[in-house]
Amino acid sequence: MVGNGPRSVTSIDFNNDNKEDLAVVNYYDNTVSLLLNNENGALQITMNYTVGNGPQSIISVDVNNDNKLDLVVANYLDNTISVLVSNGNGKFQIQSKYTVGSGSYNIISVDFNNDNKMDLAVVNSNDNTVSILLSNENRTFQTQMTFMVGNGPQSLTSADFNNDSKMDLGVANANDNTISILFGNGNGDFRTPDSFTVGNRPVSVTSGDLNNDSKLDLIVANSNDNTVSVLLSNGNRTFQNQTNYMV
Repeated sequence: MVGNGPRSVTSIDFNNDNKEDLAVVNYYDNTVSLLLNNENGALQITMNYTVGNGPQSIISVDVNNDNKLDLVVANYLDNTISVLVSNGNGKFQIQSKYTVGSGSYNIISVDFNNDNKMDLAVVNSNDNTVSILLSNENRTFQTQMTFMVGNGPQSLTSADFNNDSKMDLGVANANDNTISILFGNGNGDFRTPDSFTVGNRPVSVTSGDLNNDSKLDLIVANSNDNTVSVLLSNGNRTFQNQTNYMV
């Protein structure tokens, strides 16, 4: 058993034994459950770690460049993220918390300013923002920068959408049926977002080159009309109108 109300899971080898382990966030008891993989493929809960209030999403990333995968958690109810640094043996240090926007819902890690350190991007569903936290040298993060997006953002992805070697962001806005694209300046800052219409209540977004033209397209899951929207890239900061597919 894990904790109460599991919401998100990540899989990685946390103790360097060449077996995939699991970390699960538990929304109602504000914990992360760590499940280490035994020799026979069975999973054993080894520890529950306290995080913020209402943990919603979790990722694993090496935040301090020590070749050990750490945990980062978005805490929906107290508008924070928790960073748990790994000891490399399946155990983690006590959380460090950072303030983000209201209703922190989803999180990704990307190097946004080309300094070879992994930064964080968080979508905040209650105040319609994205928080960017740039990484420092010493496993800490700078105070958030916030960027306005659409109404009710729930998911985000990062890719170079305009082929300028700078990482951009795509955000799915569930309450206004749009995708916001924030083009990166390469220094951790972003331009004012461009908005593209998709289906009814987009809750997840990803990217991929669907038509083999070396341009990254957008794929969006729309929960209220049971469709997937595909927006093909023009390669110049614009996308073609959506094509919707029933699922």
